[in-house]
Amino acid sequence: MESRTKNYLQKYFVRKLFGRKLYSRIKFFKILFKAKVGSKYEITSILLDVLRDDDVFFDIGANLGQYILRIKTKFKNGVNVFAFEPVISNYKMLNSYIEKKYKNVILEHYAVSDTEGEDVLYIPLIDEIEVDTQASIDLKNRENYYNNFIKQEIRKITVDKYVENKGLKRIDYLKVDTEGNDTKVLAGALESIRKFTPVIFCEDMENLEIISELERMSYKRYMITYKYELIELNTAGKSDVFNDLMVFIPENRKQIFQNYILNNRQ
Repeated sequence: MESRTKNYLQKYFVRKLFGRKLYSRIKFFKILFKAKVGSKYEITSILLDVLRDDDVFFDIGANLGQYILRIKTKFKNGVNVFAFEPVISNYKMLNSYIEKKYKNVILEHYAVSDTEGEDVLYIPLIDEIEVDTQASIDLKNRENYYNNFIKQEIRKITVDKYVENKGLKRIDYLKVDTEGNDTKVLAGALESIRKFTPVIFCEDMENLEIISELERMSYKRYMITYKYELIELNTAGKSDVFNDLMVFIPENRKQIFQNYILNNRQ
């Protein structure tokens, strides 16, 4: 059964009324407005509190900048952001704004995975409307939710290769939202994770091999409650948390989140 996104009917009528190009601009400026007025998005309320000016933030699956725009609204000249967005229309829209506004944001047109090379990005199509927030190179995962797709050729890269190419010396936060491909993203980032021990934000991470590897690096898993608190996975009630969001915090960065980890305050 096909999954309708939030406010699907509203998006459908706006898309039909204004056309694809103007619809994309409306979407972007709606996201920008929400960022400017301080509207919360996923874990951004916690993130904006713990980030510091000299931090390096990797945004893998940037979409139209839901994280980037909130970070740069608060840290215009601070926080170095490396972002990756495979959907070409999203990349062009976001990059055209970033190039004019920010010097310390690099936006790359890659799909991030566990291998390099060429691949195909599958963008779900419902009633002739592209659901670009659900695009992925993992077709098998997407076919669990959608029937029709637009295909787009895309280059792949791993985090480890990108870090090597750029000669990067740190990653402090690694946010991954790739619609079913998060496990492969982390598999292709293990060398960098060992070296830099970033805090990791991802979705639906149930791969035991990756989890075990992170635990060997002294990471602990946390879920996010609706009160924007962090609670260890084995004590989290499913009705109390955002079901698809997970945070991996290494022991050497746990102190940063002391005001948010629920067990620390009990």
